[in-house]
Amino acid sequence: MRRLMMGLAATTLILGSCTQDDVTEVNAKVDGIGFEIGTGKTKADVVKIGDLENSAGFNVFATQGTNTTNFIENKAYHFESGEWKWKADDQKWPTDNAGYPINFYAHYPIGNHNLTAGLKEDITVLKSPADQIDYLAAKHENVVARPISNKVTLNFKHMLSKIDFQVVTGPTRTTIVQSIKIKNVGDTRKFDYKALSWMTGDNQLADNSIIHPYLKVGDGVKEFAGNVTPLAINPCSKSLMPMPQNLVARAWDGTLDVSEKTVTTPDAWTYTSQAYIEVVYRVYETATGKDVIGYGLANNHPDWANIGPKAQSAYNGKPLYVVVGYPLPNEFWEMGIGYTYTIYLGTNDASGGILMDDRYVDGDGEFVNIAVIDPDTEEPIDPEEPIVDTTKGIGFIVSVTDWTEEGAEEIK
Repeated sequence: MRRLMMGLAATTLILGSCTQDDVTEVNAKVDGIGFEIGTGKTKADVVKIGDLENSAGFNVFATQGTNTTNFIENKAYHFESGEWKWKADDQKWPTDNAGYPINFYAHYPIGNHNLTAGLKEDITVLKSPADQIDYLAAKHENVVARPISNKVTLNFKHMLSKIDFQVVTGPTRTTIVQSIKIKNVGDTRKFDYKALSWMTGDNQLADNSIIHPYLKVGDGVKEFAGNVTPLAINPCSKSLMPMPQNLVARAWDGTLDVSEKTVTTPDAWTYTSQAYIEVVYRVYETATGKDVIGYGLANNHPDWANIGPKAQSAYNGKPLYVVVGYPLPNEFWEMGIGYTYTIYLGTNDASGGILMDDRYVDGDGEFVNIAVIDPDTEEPIDPEEPIVDTTKGIGFIVSVTDWTEEGAEEIK
């Protein structure tokens, strides 16, 4: 079968301009336990001090001395009537040395928590960016006496990872992206509040039903014309907030023609499991409007006359898109780290993508009974085949950056 000679690659770059930190001091009553809070940002609508003040607050757990039961059990600390306070009964400092040391553990946002022994909890991340929450956790251990200020510092850390995408389309081509999803990654794992980290080897699920839409049908297609530098698809808004986890890349079936030789699963295309990025898009030459992949008008497809009057009526004058997959690398999404994947669409010097279905999809993301073909040769491209210059392999270059967590400071 004919492989279309166009390319796509993905590169992971450092997340830049949308991160900063907010700090404040949270006032306490004279003899009540209070907190100083430091927190960073992870997306455009990330948690900041104002969000904490306008929310239901955060949960606090605390252990005391050698007691086996919690000194503070899932209490809410929140902002009300211009001050921070405990939502229920005020929590007092112990008056004798036997009540120390105290270890404090906190989680934002407020919610129901089912902590097991050792302050561990199973957490499930929601699938859609519109629903995902910037989870934060903090601890302050070994408080051996009541502080003079009655306050202890809670430096919250971002519990999840952060994913963004940007596009390079090349100097002569226009790319229209309809949707982007990360598919088949885990959504549940156990968090250890004492270690302030996710537990390894525990509940790292690879559920094939998990789909995280970064850009979805209904958001409106994103068009990129002639850009040779990366452009953000949704700059600084609604990033994906997936579960930190080991990624195991999707295995692609089929064979590839490499240098006129048929090679079964060559090293450059050998992947061991299921995680991948799905992109629905089309590409055309900006100057001429000539399709490179997909069709600007379904009625330009060479099989148009054979698809029947019902399909012709439904798709006349409408564009057709392809569904392709790009294996995620075998790596680890780490807690509190942002990843930006740069996707090269329509450039001649990049690798391609794997065709996920031999049918096009319409503007609503629904499959249509029209075969994906190479517009130049009008030959079909089969599923599991690369839409690619086969001398090039899919590659990722990965660099990451930590968010800097600032200590709490008094704001006067």
